[in-house]
Amino acid sequence: MKSLASFATCIFCLVAVSAGADETAEGWKAAAGAVVITPDEPVWMAGYAGRDKPSEGKIHDLFAKTLVIEDDAGARLVIVTLDLIGITRELRAGVEDALKQHGVPPESLLLNASHTHCGPELRGDRLVRFGIDARYAAMSRQYVRDTATKIGKLVAETLQQLQPVDLQSSASRICDEPATADGQRVYQ
Repeated sequence: MKSLASFATCIFCLVAVSAGADETAEGWKAAAGAVVITPDEPVWMAGYAGRDKPSEGKIHDLFAKTLVIEDDAGARLVIVTLDLIGITRELRAGVEDALKQHGVPPESLLLNASHTHCGPELRGDRLVRFGIDARYAAMSRQYVRDTATKIGKLVAETLQQLQPVDLQSSASRICDEPATADGQRVYQ
């Protein structure tokens, strides 16, 4: 949960900039959530061209994390970050379809991937091209569908948790002085 709080804090800071540096945004609502998206069985991993076998367990879970922000007019922005190597068209389309029933249009959805090489290969056709067992390609396609469904449920739950928030922002300027010996800069 600590990483979810850090994620939400960073996004709040980014959104707050649009509200203006010297004013408090009123009427805003927000909520955050997370869901585990770690595959349940061994899968082919993304980003390992020389790898000759599927995954062999896990050290930690992969997550999808979301932040939903709603302005005073009811317009929403849904930000989802994923512990995956990238976002395929199929994954994006699946998430868009899942969110239509909740009134979230595609232009209000921002998907982000961490580009981890510790996650599954999402492109089943790529696995087939490399001559890897076709069952892994089918597993990849199913994983994408399941992940889109999980994200849809996560966003639906997060929408139900919207609460009033106080968005603020601040700014600092880095001096033209060089960094100190320990790498820190002086802020004004």
